Amino acid sequence: MKTDYAALEAACEKIRVENAALRARFREWLGSQGLSARTVDRHDSNVRVYTDDYLLYEDANEASRGASGAELRMFFDYWFLRKCMWSSPTSMRDMAASLKKFYAFMHERGEITPKALKELNSSIKLGLPDWLDALRRYDDPDEDEDEDSWGL
Repeated sequence: MKTDYAALEAACEKIRVENAALRARFREWLGSQGLSARTVDRHDSNVRVYTDDYLLYEDANEASRGASGAELRMFFDYWFLRKCMWSSPTSMRDMAASLKKFYAFMHERGEITPKALKELNSSIKLGLPDWLDALRRYDDPDEDEDEDSWGL
């Protein structure tokens, strides 16, 4: 068991190093679009939460895997609400915008397919209203929390 955990941690650390380099190139890409340093920092911070915290939470998943609709749904509809104490409607919208930019950058680099980018954008467009509603329910102390209400 310890060996499995050590191997997982080693794989995750390797991905974190790769993600840091990828995010540095993403920051440059954002800067080349004329975005302010503050906006670049916000997008980088949001992407780091997704790639280094969420995607590595249970397994060693590379950033390219995060473009799937299933990963986005689990992140926004469940993980983000429970693990990010600062989650709010504004931070959720900001996170969605950051991920759209990041995966557009990944597509431009050839690291995800046009189909994956289309799925990501569609998942965010269609899912965001439901994810915002899930956040509202999660933050409502009068709302009953059971698995049926979360669609899990």
